[in-house]
Amino acid sequence: MTADAQAASLADSITLVADHAAKRGLVLNRTKLVKILYFLDLTAWNEIGRTITGVEWRCDNYGPYAADIVETCTRMSASGELAATQIQNDFGTTEYRLRSKCPRYFQEPSPSLVKLVDGVVGEYGLYIASTLRDLSYKTEPMLYVQTHGHRGDLLEFPAPAPGHASVRQTVARYARLARNTEGVDSGDTAAALREDIQSLQAARAAATRRMLGGE
Repeated sequence: MTADAQAASLADSITLVADHAAKRGLVLNRTKLVKILYFLDLTAWNEIGRTITGVEWRCDNYGPYAADIVETCTRMSASGELAATQIQNDFGTTEYRLRSKCPRYFQEPSPSLVKLVDGVVGEYGLYIASTLRDLSYKTEPMLYVQTHGHRGDLLEFPAPAPGHASVRQTVARYARLARNTEGVDSGDTAAALREDIQSLQAARAAATRRMLGGE
């Protein structure tokens, strides 16, 4: 993804979250926005194998953080895309509250993306920022850094588990390879591959029957 495409993707993600938060009547400050975007990326990664914002997430003092989000919010506030209000909260610290004004997108979001964002905002939008922080510490990327890394480290999302279709396609490719090499002196590797595939035939058939409700 080019720098311009990444910037556009992030701006659109912020607009989508802010718009859906406004429609639900939720208070959205900048810290809360960052955490919701993290859960949006994590949910998207688990469901479709890619993030939405395109930012690099790092482990910060208060959970996942990406400086690009704050910089983009500042730019969008200056251009009138977001309404930003600076207040002193009950803890005596400065809070930047954000509100969607007139949603404008670089690329019109697809219905599936709108549904994904609405689901994430609906699930996490009711929490205050500190609760979202605590929840983020329980996610796999943050747990890994807490155990094996340090603050400031890049967060790596786990490799998504292959779906049924992907597994079936892989098995089919191996099966074709085994058939094409049958009777050909292709060495021990192909012979071992054919033996593995044949030994798994019964297990694959049973798994297929279970998937189809036959057992």
